[in-house]
Amino acid sequence: MIGGKPLGLRRAVVRRPVDITHESRGRRYVNHPLRALVFGDTGFADSLGTMPLHYAELEAATIEQLFRSGVSGARVTRLSRQKATHRRVLEELSTGDYDVIHFCGHAWFDDREAYFYLWDRIMLGSELAPLLSRRPPALMVLDTHFTAFVLAEVEVKVREVVGTPGEREATPPLGPPRGFSDAAMRCGVACFVGAFGNVGDRTGAELSVAFYAELLIGRTAAEALRIARAKTARTALDAGMFYTVFGYPGFRLVLPKRPAVTARVIAATLAKAKAGWSEPPPLVR
Repeated sequence: MIGGKPLGLRRAVVRRPVDITHESRGRRYVNHPLRALVFGDTGFADSLGTMPLHYAELEAATIEQLFRSGVSGARVTRLSRQKATHRRVLEELSTGDYDVIHFCGHAWFDDREAYFYLWDRIMLGSELAPLLSRRPPALMVLDTHFTAFVLAEVEVKVREVVGTPGEREATPPLGPPRGFSDAAMRCGVACFVGAFGNVGDRTGAELSVAFYAELLIGRTAAEALRIARAKTARTALDAGMFYTVFGYPGFRLVLPKRPAVTARVIAATLAKAKAGWSEPPPLVR
């Protein structure tokens, strides 16, 4: 806290991987035309639409509109519900060469690894990593809970997690990392955005569309997230602080060109899309 406000609201903050350098990771640049894979509500692995995420569908549709209006020639593939099968997702990730991957369905973790839900089954983080290594996106956003990392349990002592200053050897980790940030960094994703807490259906949608609106006028990902937090504070409350950016500090999805014109186009697209948002019963992702 600085002056009564979190640092993440005052400055653009980026997390860097601690055990791998940017030089060894390389840097994935954005193709022209840009290609994006956007997931809406992908179900709950039962093919029946259990625990539907109404706002996830609106989020995905709005992000698609933002890309089409803000990036000339952008190619967007949107998968939701019955289309978001395990086989289809494997095909898209294997052959799509996507610059952006955005997911806003259900995800969770166990004591070994993180995973997310598709229409007919779950996809494990260990399944995802080889696909990302072959074709890493420049930007990957997993807008659902605990996709960045899982906080250490409160009963665990700090030294058991980060080690004690002056130790000759680092304290062994408590287990394999959970969340997708570590895998994304190792696989060469230039910029990864995820959450380390529980986020609601509407909370995630509000923050994500605000993030992309800023990103598509040429802001860095870190600055776009900082502004999105501030703009959605009334609807997202403090949940925006659960989101974090990993990777290159200066990552931009697009270059800032004619910002006044682009900003008007993005704002108009966003206003039109959100005008159709309805108010379903609240759900948590």
